[in-house]
Amino acid sequence: ARPVMQQLLLDIEKRTWAGVLVMEVERLARGDTIDQGIVTQTFKYSETVIVTPVKTYDPNNEFDEEYFEFGLFMSRQEYKTINRRLQRGRIASVQEGKFIGSHPPYGYQKKKIEHDKGFTLQPDTEQAKVVKMIFDWYTIGET
Repeated sequence: ARPVMQQLLLDIEKRTWAGVLVMEVERLARGDTIDQGIVTQTFKYSETVIVTPVKTYDPNNEFDEEYFEFGLFMSRQEYKTINRRLQRGRIASVQEGKFIGSHPPYGYQKKKIEHDKGFTLQPDTEQAKVVKMIFDWYTIGET
């Protein structure tokens, strides 16, 4: 999914790098447990170390491997928590009548809600004429 990460894994498989520098191990795998396993195994079998400002991880060291895997696991949990919060926020906005898309559907304009956060939709008078024509044609069976 992340092209740069996929390229990095290919380079690691080819043993292009002796080590990879990251700010946090959590930055290496944001996907599901399968993705985390692929990342872990790629580093392990290529004997590529992971260097962070806090620690250098040797994936062939049993303790480093466990610590690395735990970091990835915690990252996954954090990702899921953040995603749940975002989804709840989106659902709450829609239930409040807010428009959460970036582009309004044809026939509408985004309108900033006064004295509140967010946007709502209002009909676009010019485009609404076209929408009405299309609807009328459909109801009388024209193509």
